[in-house]
Amino acid sequence: SADTQKKKASADTQKKASADPQKKASADTQKKASADTQKKASADAQKKVSDDTQKKVSADTQKKASADTQKKVSADTQKKKASADTQKKASADPQKKASADTQ
Repeated sequence: SADTQKKKASADTQKKASADPQKKASADTQKKASADTQKKASADAQKKVSDDTQKKVSADTQKKASADTQKKVSADTQKKKASADTQKKASADPQKKASADTQ
């Protein structure tokens, strides 16, 4: 009976001894994991801010490009229209003149 208790006591001591380093290791791991998570979260937040900024810059650039394109299209349309008007007028003049000659 004494032997059994000794053995048990010894086993308990060993269990405890082996549990302590594990606890410590586990605490270290958690600390590290927590630090890594925070680093990652921080990195993600920065990436997001950076992405948002790029998106905004990109959107602004596209808006500008689009506005420039519209300006150009509008200018082309006006040019074409003016040119068509000139041609109409030019072709109407000889007809008027011919009609006056006929009369």
